[in-house]
Amino acid sequence: MKLLVDNKIPFFREYLKKIKNHDQFIIKYFDDNNLENDDCLNADALFIRSTTRVNSELLSNSPIKFIGSATSGYDHFDNNILNNSKYSTYVASGCNASAVVNWVLSCIGLLVFKKVISRNRMLGIIGYGNVGKLLSKILGNLNIKHKIYDPYLDLGNINDIKDCEVVSIHASYSKIGKFPSHELINSDFLNGASAKVIINSARGEIIDEDSILNSDILYLSDVFKGEPSPNTELISKCFIATPHIAGYSIQAKHNGTIMILKNFCETKNLDNDLMDLSKVMEIKNLQPLEDDYISNGYPVSFFKNLIDVEQISIDFKESFLKRDIPFNNIRNNYELRNDFLGIKRTSETNKLSLFSNLYKNCLLYTSQSPRD
Repeated sequence: MKLLVDNKIPFFREYLKKIKNHDQFIIKYFDDNNLENDDCLNADALFIRSTTRVNSELLSNSPIKFIGSATSGYDHFDNNILNNSKYSTYVASGCNASAVVNWVLSCIGLLVFKKVISRNRMLGIIGYGNVGKLLSKILGNLNIKHKIYDPYLDLGNINDIKDCEVVSIHASYSKIGKFPSHELINSDFLNGASAKVIINSARGEIIDEDSILNSDILYLSDVFKGEPSPNTELISKCFIATPHIAGYSIQAKHNGTIMILKNFCETKNLDNDLMDLSKVMEIKNLQPLEDDYISNGYPVSFFKNLIDVEQISIDFKESFLKRDIPFNNIRNNYELRNDFLGIKRTSETNKLSLFSNLYKNCLLYTSQSPRD
């Protein structure tokens, strides 16, 4: 069997060895910027990331039947591929949910620390897939009030979200369908809303950028319309701007690769011994984190230790706006971090209110789900 594999899929070679008779595969690795139709004419399965656009032109006359994407979301697939029964398509939905939630919680912590908001402010969540569900669970664990809006699940309504001072976006992106999310956050939304803060870790196109630029809203975003050539004026205005790295954690990368290979094995009836090989991180000095949680009513320093969104934003703006370093170069050179699910928990750890509250039942929401 011939496999065509993006050479930037993390840990692919290590996990491939967990498939029985893996040495019988003929593997060709490609750079995501150089994949062409000719490469696909001699392959049975294609393994990609979201940087590869999958369309009829790419797969014309190709024998490829299985396509696995080691990232969340389907917006790099053309609909005619997704709707074609010839192809078995799979994306690793939810693989980076804990990493993205970690980024959002770090943003909220920064807002609390700078007294932009209090922990008692109402938070609105748009989208109740893997990320929105996990965020809601942890906010509930931390006794933080929030509302949810997801029209596909008939949860809440958009007016509920307008009443929230902080809005966090986790909707999938679509221009068509019953509930398109294209530019959902626009001047009409903002003019009638109490929202003072918008946090976006979903897709840049869900935001009407002009409405943000012409408002007093505090905008914290990891995603931008037109990547890798985003609007520099918008990035400059952002309270926090990071280069699409919210989902970049060690655990997320392991999850994505495991998920696509497991699905590949199920599709092809291949025996395997695939399991998570990522290493957990141990935090030595827990008491300052506990004291901070009790003092602020929110784990500010805990999440800052895992991902310092303020420093990442400063570095990104310096590199992209002042030094003209390409967006993708900055993104690709970001060092993978541990997210909060990658922390070693012991009996001593769980005695602390921070950890016992934070982790309560949240592992239920890291498994595969049909929506990201």
